[in-house]
Amino acid sequence: MSFKRIFAFLGVALALVGLAGCAPAPAAVPQEAAATVEPVAVRSRPMLIPTPTPFIDPNNECLSCHSDKDRLIQTAKPEEKAPSESKGEG
Repeated sequence: MSFKRIFAFLGVALALVGLAGCAPAPAAVPQEAAATVEPVAVRSRPMLIPTPTPFIDPNNECLSCHSDKDRLIQTAKPEEKAPSESKGEG
């Protein structure tokens, strides 16, 4: 007898789930109107942005040294020979 009640309960539950799936979709609830925002006044003329001027240092020693070919040759460091690898153990 208990098996009949369990199967009956499962049958009724399955029928209710099937009928709930066939129910119409709930109607959309209209939302309240959003708060209106007043438009912001727009400028009639464009904003002028100043163009940056390059900074030129009159005492630019780096540029004068690196652009002078003769001075570069005179101040160049001579190449050092790499020490030869030692032979034997160690």
